[in-house]
Amino acid sequence: MIGDTLGREVGEEVLLQLCRELQARVDGHGWIAFQPAEDFVVAIDDRHDADALIEMLATLLSGPVRGRDSMHQLDVHIGVARFRADAADAEDVIGKAAQAAHAARERGVLVTRFDNAIAARLSERLRMVGRLHEAIDRGEFELHYQPIQHARDRRPVALEALLRWRRPDGGMVQPDEFIQLCEDTGLIVPLGRWVIGQAARDQRRLADAGWPDLAIAINVSALQFLNTDLAADVGAAINEHGLGRGALHVELTESSLMRDPELALRTMHELHAQGVCISLDDFGTGFSSMSYLQNMPLDSLKIDRSFVTDVDTNARNASICRALLTLGHNLGLKVIAEGVETQAQYDWLSDNGCDQVQGFLLGRPGPFEQVVGQLRRGADH
Repeated sequence: MIGDTLGREVGEEVLLQLCRELQARVDGHGWIAFQPAEDFVVAIDDRHDADALIEMLATLLSGPVRGRDSMHQLDVHIGVARFRADAADAEDVIGKAAQAAHAARERGVLVTRFDNAIAARLSERLRMVGRLHEAIDRGEFELHYQPIQHARDRRPVALEALLRWRRPDGGMVQPDEFIQLCEDTGLIVPLGRWVIGQAARDQRRLADAGWPDLAIAINVSALQFLNTDLAADVGAAINEHGLGRGALHVELTESSLMRDPELALRTMHELHAQGVCISLDDFGTGFSSMSYLQNMPLDSLKIDRSFVTDVDTNARNASICRALLTLGHNLGLKVIAEGVETQAQYDWLSDNGCDQVQGFLLGRPGPFEQVVGQLRRGADH
């Protein structure tokens, strides 16, 4: 999303400039329209050479676009569908072009044409959406937890809640098979509310079992963050289960904050007022404005696993991690490294002042009872 990475004001200017340039090239060949999800729809008159115009548009969109006083390289994908050959009416042809654009994004290419393979994948997605609705109704989702530990002494400081889907036959559906689909269909919103309630219940159980200071961290999607009263949902869960301040943490992505900074700031202040700690997830992979970052009520930054990989042997990753550690600490924030899988990575992060660590080296995600058992065994040593 353009607004996610550039901010709303600059993003709007870039979209306007892009609209002008597209209109100049489409004029006389067809029509152009803009949809609120930052999609352009181009209808090409059959009398014109559609392939030549598509190639012209692809050339335009592969280059940078001016916005404010600088040029911006956009992540653009074009989907092509043909009236009559692929669809019988305008709504259907636009929908199939959108599916082709989605396929282009997944494949990492600029242009994709709708074909039978995409049609088959669309059919599978529709089937999966139906299964997701059934799974929500049947309560097939559960939370697994992965420990977050102090880098200094490996003392557990929090558990990150991770959504899992267990089929009736006991098999697990991998998160990469359903999370993005939940985002695309809006099902992530009711699922997100369920996660908040279940995480609060489990934190109460932790407190009753002797770990009142062990927080639970919840991942919140951009859709849930921007389209629900998140602070009210979290507050209701805190009150229902009698949780203390700091018992729940919320992890947000840079794109969530940049899409609507004013709403983000207001929601974050409301969460803070309820004692919720806020972490910026996957830090370093987005394009957040430093001016926004320094004014937001954050408690911690999470260094993305892509930078932690080979941090002990890769000079580039090491330099990036040092810079992120320095930035976070200069802003008065704790810094958490995720994706720690080797002792060498852990040693490097600990030696370089990382506050907290998370990853397979320290513990794999597991069901609540399994993780509590691990905590008890660790406390006995």
